[in-house]
Amino acid sequence: MILEDAGVILFKDASTNKGGVTSSSLEVLACLALEDKIFAEHMTGEDAADMPEFYGKYVEEIVERVEGNSRAEFEFIWNER
Repeated sequence: MILEDAGVILFKDASTNKGGVTSSSLEVLACLALEDKIFAEHMTGEDAADMPEFYGKYVEEIVERVEGNSRAEFEFIWNER
């Protein structure tokens, strides 16, 4: 209440956690959608520097989706304020 009285806009934890839920869901989807051999070939590596190009692109697309969803939700909440 003190923060809100000072003009701070608080976001519910459900809003702030959506990025984690989205990325986890898409990671599980990839695991379920790809055969084990294909998943291992395109989505795993020995370390972060050894990840396949496909994995990097997949992560980039997830980040873009999370950022886009976050921006849209922020704009909606901000405009309603």
